[in-house]
Amino acid sequence: MYADKKTKQRVELPHRVGLGLGLMNFNQSLIQFADSKANGLVLVNSIFLASMAPAIDVLKKPTTGTSIKAVALVFFAVSVLALLGSLWVTLARAPHDHGERPKSLAYYKHILSYHSAQGYVDEFRESDGEHALDALLVATYDLAGIASAKFKAYKSAERLTLLGAVLWITSMIAVQLV
Repeated sequence: MYADKKTKQRVELPHRVGLGLGLMNFNQSLIQFADSKANGLVLVNSIFLASMAPAIDVLKKPTTGTSIKAVALVFFAVSVLALLGSLWVTLARAPHDHGERPKSLAYYKHILSYHSAQGYVDEFRESDGEHALDALLVATYDLAGIASAKFKAYKSAERLTLLGAVLWITSMIAVQLV
């Protein structure tokens, strides 16, 4: 990485590490943002389902029309799928890249692979800055993949929630007309 492409002056390692940590933090924030948005959809879909629970008694009546029952049934199915889709966002992960990964001094599983805290401290003190930066950037790349998978899953959950909202309104009106 160069500070000035004309002079080919290279950015010093501490500055590059700082940039790498900033990128890692940004991608981690995207993951948390996607999870927060999905939690909002979980809440909305739960409200939809809970508010329609009393209508089940109306739907059980033999006098309730089949079209009203069909709309309500589709509503319940879509809302349950939307709820599950929203929960899926929190489980979404990037596809596995089986490429070789450098051991990171920042990743918790790698940290805990040392037999003691002192072993980790010693490794940290002796590590090459470029190697640490490489591991940091690979971890950031992995986080970007996770964020991408979460937002892809969120998009599906969001569409199902929107469809569920339309069906919820339709069902609420239909049940009131019975």
